[in-house]
Amino acid sequence: MPSIKTITLLALNRIKNFGNKTIISIYDEFNYVNNNHFKLTLFLEFLKKNRKFDNDLIEELNKNINLIKYELSKNELVDVIVISYYDTEYPIQLKSLKIPPLFLFCKGNIKLLSNKKNIAVVGTRENSHIGKTVAIKTAEYFSQHDYTIVSGLAKGIDTAGHIGALNVNGKTIAILTDLVKIYPAENRELAQNILNNQGLLFSEIAPWKNIFRSAFVDRDRLQSGMSLGTFVIETDIKGGTMHTVKFTLEQNRHLFVPDFNLLNYEDGFSKINGTKYLANEGRAKLYSKHNYDEVLLLLEEKEKEIVQEYRLNQDNIRKLI
Repeated sequence: MPSIKTITLLALNRIKNFGNKTIISIYDEFNYVNNNHFKLTLFLEFLKKNRKFDNDLIEELNKNINLIKYELSKNELVDVIVISYYDTEYPIQLKSLKIPPLFLFCKGNIKLLSNKKNIAVVGTRENSHIGKTVAIKTAEYFSQHDYTIVSGLAKGIDTAGHIGALNVNGKTIAILTDLVKIYPAENRELAQNILNNQGLLFSEIAPWKNIFRSAFVDRDRLQSGMSLGTFVIETDIKGGTMHTVKFTLEQNRHLFVPDFNLLNYEDGFSKINGTKYLANEGRAKLYSKHNYDEVLLLLEEKEKEIVQEYRLNQDNIRKLI
C-alpha cells in the first residue's frame, strides 16, 4: 500500500477539475508552507485555508481516500507499486515535461525508473522483415552498452525492440495505457517475460480508470520523455509513431532513423517514407553500425545535459525556499 501522502494525492485527483498541474501546484505550495512535512490533518487544514475547500469537498476527499485504499487492496493490484511525482524514485527526466505524470503505476523493477541511460525503439505495427531485424539489432547493441530499451509493447517494431533487449538479457521498460489489461492480448506473454527479466511495466493511468481516446498519444510522450534518444525504425509520413517523433523534438531529445541507403528495401514499401522524410528534413540523424560510436557520444552528452538542467532547477527551487 502506498504512503498516505500518495493515497491522498490519488484521492484529490479523483475530484473534478483537479488534474496533474493543479495538484502539483497545490502540493508545491503545501510543501513550502510545511517544510516538506506531510500529515493528513495538516493537508486538510491547508486546503480549507489556502484553497477554500468547503465541508463538501473535504468530505469528498475523505471518501475518495477510502475508495483508493479499497481499489489498491484488490487481488489484481497487490503487485502494483504507485510512484508519485514527489517520491525519490520518480524519474528526473519526466519532471521537465510540459505535463508530467502525477503518478506512475508500476509492475516489476522500479529501480529502472532511476535510469537515465534509456533509448526508445519505436515504429510501425506493419513492419517489414528488415525493420524487425534492425529493431532487434539496435536494441541488442544498446542493451549490451548498458542502455535500457523503452517502448510501448505494441505489435511490430515495439515488440521487436523489447525482444532485442531480452535476447541479450538486457533491461527493457514497456509503457502501457493499462497496467492490468495488457494490450494487445497477444503480447501478454512478452509482458511477463519482461517482468521475469527484471524489466518494468508502467502506466500513468490508474488501473481502475477507463482508457480515454488520447491515452495512446499521451503514452508516446512518456516513451520519448524517458529516453535520451528515440530510434524510429520504420514509419510512414502519417501514423501513430509520428506522435512520438513530435514529442521527441519538443522535449529536445535526439531523433535517429536507420540509414535506409544501406538497407535493401523493396520499391513501394511506404513505411520508410516517414524515416526518409525525417532524415531529409534534417530532423533525424541517420545511424547504422558504422557510426554507433558517434551515437553513443551524443547520448552521453544528452544525459549530462538532462542531469545538469535538473540540478539547476533544484538549485533555483532551494533559493526560492
